[in-house]
Amino acid sequence: CPKCNHPTRIPSHGVDSLVKNYGVLEIMFSHPSMYKNRYSNKITDTQSLEEMKGREDLNPQSLVPICSEHGDSLSSFCTKDNILVCSSCLVYGDHKQHPCKLVKEAALECHRTIAQLVPDVEEKSREMQSAIKEIHKMKERIQESSHSLSDLIDKHFNELIKVLNCRRKELKVEVLHRSQLRVEALMNHVESLEKATVSAQDCHTECTELLAANDHKLLLGNHEAEKKILGVFTN
Repeated sequence: CPKCNHPTRIPSHGVDSLVKNYGVLEIMFSHPSMYKNRYSNKITDTQSLEEMKGREDLNPQSLVPICSEHGDSLSSFCTKDNILVCSSCLVYGDHKQHPCKLVKEAALECHRTIAQLVPDVEEKSREMQSAIKEIHKMKERIQESSHSLSDLIDKHFNELIKVLNCRRKELKVEVLHRSQLRVEALMNHVESLEKATVSAQDCHTECTELLAANDHKLLLGNHEAEKKILGVFTN
């Protein structure tokens, strides 16, 4: 081991069966040319390590955070707990046997994932902006339709009010005319009653005088008196 100098016997199945030595990988990652020659097939699908060297977060010369527990650089990323860890955390610490990746490997995968999603996000953003514009247009159409409908309602109600006012005047004239006719009829009836009253009073006077007269005068005036009395009741 390049850190503790502990020898490791090669298993019978060959070096491929050795446990991953994160210390060695960390040293390899500090020399981009070594990493590129060994793992070039893992990064050439999108961009090479040399193309990524310009990024400060992937530059080997950038400051690397230190593990507060072991004092080693946080050169790996625990994919189970989503946290940066050092090689000692993976060999001896709480993240032993956890699935992990080197920071640069995880960063490259993360970068590829985000880079693939960015166009979709941009397209989704454009779709939402277009939807917002359509909503604003729809709002304007609804407001215009509402104003037009309101004006149409006012127009119809004003016309209806004119018709109702006209009909009201006609009904008032009709009621007044009918009232006048009834009043005239009543007054004519009063006039007839007054005439009948005068006739009845005259008849009463003549009958009273006839009753006070002698028998001869009573018999002579009786026929005329009966006619007047009959006239009073028939009128």
